[in-house]
Parts: sequence; C-alpha cells; structure tokens
Amino acid sequence: MDGPAVNWKLFNVLQADFKKYLSCTLIDVGSCTLHILKNCFKHSNRSTLRDLEGFLASIYWLFIDSPARREDYLNISLTKKLPTKFCKHTPERPLERWGDLKKCIKEVGKENL
Repeated sequence: MDGPAVNWKLFNVLQADFKKYLSCTLIDVGSCTLHILKNCFKHSNRSTLRDLEGFLASIYWLFIDSPARREDYLNISLTKKLPTKFCKHTPERPLERWGDLKKCIKEVGKENL
C-alpha cells in the first residue's frame, strides 16, 4: 500500500467494484490494513493460549541456524522455498509449505534411525 490518499482511493474503487459485480462490500479496517490485520492475528493468537507466533518463528530459525537442515529441506521439498523471517506475522508461507515440512521431518527422521 502507498500513502493514505492512495489507500483510500484504492479502497473506494474496490468497494464500488464489489458492490457492482458481487453485491457485497468490503470491511473498512482503516487506511493501513497491514498493521491492523497483523495486530488482529497477533491478538487472536494470544487469546487462544497457544504460542503460534513462537512456533512459526521456530520454523524460520530451524533452517536458518543449520545449513545442513536447510539443504535437507531444499532437497526434499517440492517448492524449494524456505519460511521467511516474518513468517510469524504472515503465516501464509509456512502454511503453504506445511506438507513439505512434514515430509522433511519424516525423511530426516528415517535417516537418523
């Protein structure tokens, strides 16, 4: 997103298109949606009493701290993409890679037996 004026213009254009083509409207969460949605995720995570942010951050550090683990993951995974540093704020990539993560853990576990 750009500055507030551009954000509001984009929002108004999208709102008009949604009304016209889909007969619905968007929820107005303010001009800086990224921060608002990030905070929604953070606070909803805290209310569940689970450390989802810690878990997602651990996925990132699991591969950054160990070149051998990173190489194993990239050799086993289909997508060849590692979790990003900001995955605890935007869990999309770890969730997309969940199958690869499970496969990697299973394969590496077999090698260690």
